[in-house]
Amino acid sequence: MRAPLSGVKEVRKIDDLTVEFETFVPDPIFLQEQTNLLIMSKAWCEAHNSTEPVTIGKADNYALHNAMGTGPFTQVSREPDRKTVVEKNPLWWDKPEHNVDRVEFNVIASAPTRVAALLSGEMDMIYTVPPQDIARIKQTEGLKILQTPGVADDLSRLRPEQGELPSSNIKARTVKDVRVRQAVALAIDEPAIASRVMLGLGHPTAEMWGPGVNGYDAALDVRPQVDPVKAKQLLTEAGYPDGFQVAMDCPNDRYVMDEQDLYRDRLDAGTRRHQGDLNAQTKSKFFHQDR
Repeated sequence: MRAPLSGVKEVRKIDDLTVEFETFVPDPIFLQEQTNLLIMSKAWCEAHNSTEPVTIGKADNYALHNAMGTGPFTQVSREPDRKTVVEKNPLWWDKPEHNVDRVEFNVIASAPTRVAALLSGEMDMIYTVPPQDIARIKQTEGLKILQTPGVADDLSRLRPEQGELPSSNIKARTVKDVRVRQAVALAIDEPAIASRVMLGLGHPTAEMWGPGVNGYDAALDVRPQVDPVKAKQLLTEAGYPDGFQVAMDCPNDRYVMDEQDLYRDRLDAGTRRHQGDLNAQTKSKFFHQDR
């Protein structure tokens, strides 16, 4: 709920079917963002003391453990980060397009354990499938892979607005210098990550998003060629001939191959005199720290 409303200054009721949003700044994609706005029954929320959203792990309320809606399934039980059980809703207003009476969603954080559960028949399907196991699953009788292009981006984000980086061995505003940021871009071999780490399932991109996302422009999707010599030259011009060290943080259980991607970034940058320690951690810790 926080994300789609983060840029909203005030909401005003016009009539029973119309509301007016006032944003802090002009937002050309505001209407598109509101497709992620979840509407809940005011009476239900008030009856269960759940009028304010809470963050898992920091607070608790009735809505974290119980469903409110008119969907094709009703919630039987929910244990956050462990298991959720739903059953077919006999009062659903629409015609079912499935033959399922009961579904159990089990959280299996370990990718090898998740794949083993599928291959043994313990699970009927899994998500996500580790890239290195796709071929083995395809060759297993009775199983198939459902594959489609994704729209998630894995990126290494620098924060020039932070000033001095707390983890750096140099007390200077290193990444505020555009030459440093260019050097990092020239050092990281994205095509190698896509082909070797992602096993051909990744798309190197020079934009914040890839094909299939509104706003993607193929004409702008042209990354500079990897050039370690030029990267070192730029660092020297910026005043760091011996490079510098900086920590690199990432989740290790949120995106496909997230830790491996950043580890390859670290290797590439490390060989170009931009070294860093890798701090991989669970998504709950990473995103809490990221805020």
